[in-house]
Amino acid sequence: MTTTTLPEIQIKAVRIKAVLDPAALPRHLLIAEPAPQPDVTLTLRTTDGALLHAAIAGKKFRRCLKGLDAASDTIVLLEGRLGPDGTLVDAGLNPQAAPPKKDTAQVA
Repeated sequence: MTTTTLPEIQIKAVRIKAVLDPAALPRHLLIAEPAPQPDVTLTLRTTDGALLHAAIAGKKFRRCLKGLDAASDTIVLLEGRLGPDGTLVDAGLNPQAAPPKKDTAQVA
């Protein structure tokens, strides 16, 4: 088998979106208001073992957890730009309504 080497293609950035389990978020890091919320770094591991770190601004982290408290059936969407050393920069957490579950029951 022969391998063909292609020229490099320059890109600006790689954007990543991932769905997080709301129960997995470290709620113990939330600081009560009116104290300022420090930034939070989440450590993420993919199913194939890749390790990523997401730097979340304190205000975004607090806003996300408040959104989770207000809604019952939610997911958390993590979005960010892949930076050096597996770090997501400009990362944000967005609570969203969970998609409706498909009915697995067969209709006869």
